[in-house]
Amino acid sequence: MAKLVSKVQGSPYWHFKIPLLDKTGHIVRYERGSTKRMDKKSALLIAEARRKEILDRQQFGWKDDPPLLDFIDQCLRSTKASGKADLKNQVVFRNWLEPIISKRRMMISQLDKPFMLSVRRRFAAAGKSESYCNNLMTFLISVHNQANALGLDVGPAEDFKGLKPRVKQKTRYLMTGEEERLLAELDPTRSHAVAAYPKDYEERRRKFPRFQQHLQDQSDLAITLIDTGLRHTELTEGLWHSVDTVDFSSLNFYREKVGKEGHLVCTDRLSSILERRYATMGNSPYIFPSHIDPTKPRGYAPRGIRRAIQRADLNADHMVRRYGRFTAMHSFRHTFASRLVQAGMSLYAVANLLGHAGVTMTSRYAHLEPATDALRAADILNA
Repeated sequence: MAKLVSKVQGSPYWHFKIPLLDKTGHIVRYERGSTKRMDKKSALLIAEARRKEILDRQQFGWKDDPPLLDFIDQCLRSTKASGKADLKNQVVFRNWLEPIISKRRMMISQLDKPFMLSVRRRFAAAGKSESYCNNLMTFLISVHNQANALGLDVGPAEDFKGLKPRVKQKTRYLMTGEEERLLAELDPTRSHAVAAYPKDYEERRRKFPRFQQHLQDQSDLAITLIDTGLRHTELTEGLWHSVDTVDFSSLNFYREKVGKEGHLVCTDRLSSILERRYATMGNSPYIFPSHIDPTKPRGYAPRGIRRAIQRADLNADHMVRRYGRFTAMHSFRHTFASRLVQAGMSLYAVANLLGHAGVTMTSRYAHLEPATDALRAADILNA
């Protein structure tokens, strides 16, 4: 039996090769493609999910033009089986699309460019950002491509050009004085303004330890994101096994998005945070466990950090117009990268630390590189 995944010359990714059978069980052809994963274990999960799709189609006798919503659900099951991090977004998109698709009783053949454009206009009218709309288009194009790969009736080849206009990205990071203001608003020992809890830290710690731990987590999370450049999910799903728990000097995180490990050396303050958290939470497998069930990771709960961002006035109108909004999801990562580039670290080195597959994504920080030509020009003019 042929291997399910194998390496292809000239590609860093594992590729799948899945046999397609006729009614008698004989192989008629193979479906081939890239798993977009460099880690073999992840590649096998994706290949197994694709093979299951094919078997389901044969077993349940799907027509060439199945209901669109049914097929989207099948795609979500495939995403879940492969362990991809974008499952949550896809579920949101699916639920948002359900009433539209159900009302029209749409089939897979109706998933065309005009429909996608109409959905994009609805999404934009609902106040969603350009980048969010682009993510929705990416999802629908992926559904279309998966249907096409399975030989379903998706009509003639589609040109999806124009569905995802290029978004001018602004790189918002912490500037002079802003980190101090933000961390002051996240300080777990600060006098708290919520009427339901005592203002005094010691009293709050004695009477409401769970709430106090919640405040501590917000502060620890923000500092760790600033000092590591990790994606939010990479950090909150990070295990103590990834941390050097002897002297808390380094950590290794698996970058699921690009399928490779990343090694980071801890700053002094990060080392102190990890050592303190391990002393109190080392019985959980996660560095940031859920408050409800410590055997599970902390979920995405940025409300407290968002409020601190607001109190620190990081999204004043003039700052948003010039640099874009400061967000809990991306701006800490931008801060990490921007500081390294400004200090003279190469884009290639920063790309490795961020877990980028190449320097294309990291090039957004290129304008922050030390302006050696400008300094030389100033020296000449001064002379």
